[in-house]
Amino acid sequence: MQARRRFLALLTVLGLIAAIVTAAAPATAASAQATPKAASAPTPPQLNPGGQPACPGRITPVLLANDGRTFAPTTPVGFRPENASAADLSKFGLPPRPSAGHDAGWLRAMRHWTGFAPTGSPSWTCPSISFAPGPSTPTNSTDWSGNEDDASAVGGSAYLSEIDFIVPAVSPDYNHCDQSLVSLWTGLGGGKASGTLVQTGVQVNAQCGYSNWTNMWWEILPSGPTYVSPFSTGTGDQMFFESYLSGSSTACFFMEDQSKANAAATYCGSYSGSTGQSAEWIAEKISARWSSLTFSDCWAEYNNAGWVSAGAPPHWSIKLITSGGALLASGGAWTDGSYSVFPVIRIANQSQ
Repeated sequence: MQARRRFLALLTVLGLIAAIVTAAAPATAASAQATPKAASAPTPPQLNPGGQPACPGRITPVLLANDGRTFAPTTPVGFRPENASAADLSKFGLPPRPSAGHDAGWLRAMRHWTGFAPTGSPSWTCPSISFAPGPSTPTNSTDWSGNEDDASAVGGSAYLSEIDFIVPAVSPDYNHCDQSLVSLWTGLGGGKASGTLVQTGVQVNAQCGYSNWTNMWWEILPSGPTYVSPFSTGTGDQMFFESYLSGSSTACFFMEDQSKANAAATYCGSYSGSTGQSAEWIAEKISARWSSLTFSDCWAEYNNAGWVSAGAPPHWSIKLITSGGALLASGGAWTDGSYSVFPVIRIANQSQ
């Protein structure tokens, strides 16, 4: 009997040891898979990731193969665009120099220039909502806000326009969290003065749960915008854009991020018909909101009148209104003596 008790006690001890060993052993694959994982934070969209980006909502990423640039030449050692001839500027895909005394913005961009962004590497981008041509009314629009010059009032046709601004931080439209955007650009033609619209700029996007992301682009109507990503850019960066005509059927677009090195690119495309009847400095398709945005170096050059600031000739100051007639955004008063700098004011509590 006593031996039986000792045997049962030994079995009890062995059982306890086995239970302890089992509890301390690593979980099996099956048990690990059954363990719930904490939800991860949303991945912000990226413009130049190594792999496919996570775009918000149901937006499908697009692979930009070879980025479609017309110019990305190798310049000679010691080449400086601010000292280059007109022939060399054209040869190396840089925008023409404005008239003397009216080239401050161009000089700043060219002095910053350290080379073109490299080409040839495919890159992913998160595309966004495309936008429509400009308004048909001189002061109110349901599409854009800013300033437009009428070339006929200046006495010639425009062949160059430029703009400089800091990319604003934006937030989604008032009262909802869907994707919101604003597109900031300068261009020639279109608008009230008609003609083929050629334009370039950057689109800034916002959506709840994501960081802002940007899409640079150029466009020759009636074709839609061509989104490009020759270099990364983002909120807080100082951008310079120029739309200019090269010959009777070619429009070119220069873009530069003055906050980075080797962040410049030029694209060209063919247009038909006429353009240059107007020049524009515009914030378009405004559903995103911002607290501060100023357009500067808003100039155009005309065949018969030379270099003219946006506010100097008779021009249309365009207010963006909702379909119900409420004011959504407008260009503010000129803030410099040359009439080339103005804020774009967004009504904070008004929705598109």
